Amino acid sequence: MMYDTRAHSGSSRGPGLATVIALHVALGAALLSIKQPATELINKAPLVVSLLPDITLPTEPLPLPVTPEDVSLTEPLPQETFQLPEIPLVAEIPADIPATSDSLPTSSSLPTRTSDVRRSAGLPSRLEKPPYPRASEILNEEGISTIEACISPRGTVTSSRLIATSGFSRLDDAAVAWVKKVRNFKPATLNGKPVAECMTIPVEWKIETR
Repeated sequence: MMYDTRAHSGSSRGPGLATVIALHVALGAALLSIKQPATELINKAPLVVSLLPDITLPTEPLPLPVTPEDVSLTEPLPQETFQLPEIPLVAEIPADIPATSDSLPTSSSLPTRTSDVRRSAGLPSRLEKPPYPRASEILNEEGISTIEACISPRGTVTSSRLIATSGFSRLDDAAVAWVKKVRNFKPATLNGKPVAECMTIPVEWKIETR
């Protein structure tokens, strides 16, 4: 006995193919539901916002501080006054108190200082005139030669020099040489004791007419 195998196999694959197609359709629908845009998911998520509590600002200005009625800002503050203590006056000395002899010393009771007594040196009592230089006499040279001479306590000349010229060197040199030779000067004294001193000697040169 022979069977037709093609007819049997075609009838058995018919229901299996339909099942496979149905599974593919269900799987596609599931994938479409998963691939929704992210924006739709965000829009569908609930939005949570945390707000601070409501603060109500005052609509009216704050009242000014009230000053006490007993205080006036226009009146000046009281000033403290200071008074210096009174200084007692010194009692006056009675005029009837007799003056004692042992009071302050007077000018007459103080010791007086004696001033030094000094006498200047002087020329000898007998003094001859200096010899006139012959050339000056012929040339009519005249004038005054002023010499400074230092006198020792013994009355001798220790040094001499010209301090004012007569106008002629011959007359000046003759005056200096003459003063050095003079002896027996009167020395200066201090409280009666001879001391050294310098003195000024003018030597006048004048030609005498004969």
